[in-house]
Amino acid sequence: MKKKMLKAAAVLAVLALTLGTILGWGYERKGVVTSEPLPCMQMGATLVCFDGQPQGNIFCEMADANTVLCSAENQ
Repeated sequence: MKKKMLKAAAVLAVLALTLGTILGWGYERKGVVTSEPLPCMQMGATLVCFDGQPQGNIFCEMADANTVLCSAENQ
């Protein structure tokens, strides 16, 4: 009788662990992002923003009609 109870408890424990793993795996994991605002300056109607501390060759591109993003060129 004790063997049957032990076997049943072991089976239930394995099933509970498997079910918990499957349900836990399915939930969406949210990433953690830490960021700082870009330093920007207004030049007329255009907003110019710098990515970090640009040094050397600076590459700039239009993000939209009124915003320019600048960063150090990757070498």
